[in-house]
Amino acid sequence: MYVIDFDIVAIVLSAISLYLYFSQKRVANRQNNIFFWLLWAVLGSSLFSAASSAAINSLRSWPVPLVLSLNTVFYLLHNSIPPIICRYIISVSASAQKPKRRKNLLLLPWALSISLILANPLTALVFYVDGSGAYRHGPALPVLYLASAFYLVVSVWYLLSRWKSLVHIQRLVFCIVFSLPLPAVIVQNLLQGYVLECFHRRQSAAFFSS
Repeated sequence: MYVIDFDIVAIVLSAISLYLYFSQKRVANRQNNIFFWLLWAVLGSSLFSAASSAAINSLRSWPVPLVLSLNTVFYLLHNSIPPIICRYIISVSASAQKPKRRKNLLLLPWALSISLILANPLTALVFYVDGSGAYRHGPALPVLYLASAFYLVVSVWYLLSRWKSLVHIQRLVFCIVFSLPLPAVIVQNLLQGYVLECFHRRQSAAFFSS
């Protein structure tokens, strides 16, 4: 059974952040545009995480195609967040002006993840419902985590390479953001049914907005 309490909190916080985003006057620049899409991606991911978790919890009462569709949309949105965060960090660290070829290379792990997710209805490599009606993860799921880890490493590398150019508040925010994944992973592994990934990424977006 999945616990959706943290997803609900993430939805509320995301909605508040979007309201604050639209209620404040912001300069129309690359950094704010990326942050705008980050907020929408986190909100959508949280919404579909809650919906898919509720559907999986009541799998025998829901049509399997609907459950898999909700989960597919969740995975598509959820796995689009790491590259958006990476692009945001690159823009903050004043490194957005780089060769187009390098920008395209940064999208390759995301493209691989999205391809696996979109092909999943035919391959069942990421997730599936087995013959007994139980929800299962497929053998390709670690690939999605490796893609997220890639964007984490790239983000940290850009930050460290331009650490001296960041102001104190930016350094503090990034230190907090990159310290959040470890506790989330530990809790998820210790407490069965808790999925804290959306909540963690929502918290990261909150710190970015500060």
